[in-house]
Amino acid sequence: ELYLLLGLVYREADAPLEAVRAFERSMALKDGAPQPHFYLGAQLERLNMEEEARRELRRTIALDPNHSDALNYLGYMDAEDGINLREAKTLIERALVLDPDNGAYLDSLGWVSYRLGQVDEAIRHLERAASLVDDDAATFDHLGQAYFTQGDFARAELAWRKALELDPYLEDIKRHLERLMHRQVTVP
Repeated sequence: ELYLLLGLVYREADAPLEAVRAFERSMALKDGAPQPHFYLGAQLERLNMEEEARRELRRTIALDPNHSDALNYLGYMDAEDGINLREAKTLIERALVLDPDNGAYLDSLGWVSYRLGQVDEAIRHLERAASLVDDDAATFDHLGQAYFTQGDFARAELAWRKALELDPYLEDIKRHLERLMHRQVTVP
């Protein structure tokens, strides 16, 4: 457990390789514990080592089928990458069974629903997520994209402006707003 905590300290101190080593050491000392695999998977994903991250997250779920954070993390990663979308949705739904009012999980479910083309369902989940975690720029970005796809440009703009308010450095959201403004100028 000390290596696990040390890994978290390294992660927060922006020392990613040291964090990886600490999580690996924790696993070596207690390989049957799911948490070191989860933290290692999350750290590897931050290092853009996605296949390795997925392997560790799957190992976490194998060790603890009810590890809701690992279920959601793996599902969200796949939704972001646009792969294994049906499995991703199943994983996230399993996480929500364990923690039904988790705003991050609802955001993930909304995002994977959006990626599957289920826009109305996505909006339902994303609106609920935004009401539970009103300080997450990604949730409002996802909501803006869903509204935009549905043709509700006024609500898309509000969601994206809220996302920028929360994180003014999100260049993708600035581009979304520019695209929206351009559309409003060119479409009578």
